[in-house]
Amino acid sequence: FTAYMAVAALRVSVAVLAVLVLLTLTFVLLAAGEFQGGAGPSALTKVGGWFGVATGLVAWYASAAAVVNATHRRTVLPTGPR
Repeated sequence: FTAYMAVAALRVSVAVLAVLVLLTLTFVLLAAGEFQGGAGPSALTKVGGWFGVATGLVAWYASAAAVVNATHRRTVLPTGPR
């Protein structure tokens, strides 16, 4: 789902595209870490977790930019070209 939404986001903004690409990578890494198995979290699971943190930060910025820019009716926080 997130992979094809990332393709659709190519026409929205760089911020939304970044969120969806990072989320796709997060899911792939977490799934690969789960399939790796073993006792305790694997390195892939840990990397996937950090990608999840990065996704959250970028999503926070994208949502803040949408609200702030709409409130001020101008670009205060840039989200990249459409």
